[in-house]
Amino acid sequence: MVLEKRFRAVSPQLLTVDGGTRGELEVSDTCKFKVKQQVLLNGTGLDTLELEIKRIDSATKIRVGPKSPKMTEYIDISTYTLAASSFLVANEQQRPNIPYEEFMRAVYDEEPVVGFRTVGVDKYGEYYTKDNPFPVSMEDVSIEVENANINVQLTHLDDLPDVGDVADSVQVGNGTYVIEVEPDGSINVNAKINPVKIPKTLRISTGAANVEQSYTFTTATKRFKFRVEDSAAKATIAYVVGETNSHGWTINRGSIYEENELDTSAGVTLYFKLNKASQVVQLVYWE
Repeated sequence: MVLEKRFRAVSPQLLTVDGGTRGELEVSDTCKFKVKQQVLLNGTGLDTLELEIKRIDSATKIRVGPKSPKMTEYIDISTYTLAASSFLVANEQQRPNIPYEEFMRAVYDEEPVVGFRTVGVDKYGEYYTKDNPFPVSMEDVSIEVENANINVQLTHLDDLPDVGDVADSVQVGNGTYVIEVEPDGSINVNAKINPVKIPKTLRISTGAANVEQSYTFTTATKRFKFRVEDSAAKATIAYVVGETNSHGWTINRGSIYEENELDTSAGVTLYFKLNKASQVVQLVYWE
């Protein structure tokens, strides 16, 4: 169903943290809510508040206030807690009018651009960047490249010659045999190519948002890839228990994390948490 001049109704969304003193609240996903939308906030044993969305700060954070033209007027909703099963809901309603002059001013970019902006954003209004890539799905696609110049800098150590450089390796052979450098420095020209093994796949269902979970790889695992099935969810990973809550590595929406040439002989455990509840983590690994 498509609505031209009305906001869709939004089913009840449970708060994921207690309400704040300046209209701050969090839900599992804000993508269906809109600024200036009229909403209802309720909880067990509490009055139903008729409010207006003043700001949408992220994929999970919203600020609300009384219905008024002032967009920085918030309200104390700290009594609406998780313990009260508080939730936010919106009925179908007419969209607010935006004057033509305000619309044109909002999309106009000043000098030296002097033009109307047309930029791609995701459903949360975030610009597509290196850390928030545009989701692309390719099936049954053939790509042919001729006379391509690829700038590759080979190095035998990480961070050489520049910080951030990652060591590369080159395999030289005829399709059956490859050249290998032995531990004593000699060269073996009769080393056979190890065939690529079929990877194993795994799906892990998660529970509550922002709760650390883990998966321990077998000692035969050599490499793996990790991603969240829902492209709107972010993940944080670490290799030490508890570090996803302090200085873990963030995997942005729609991204894939991978590790190659792992030494799992002593056991490797991957710890991860997601910013959304009830998600599915996908793992592909090679032994």
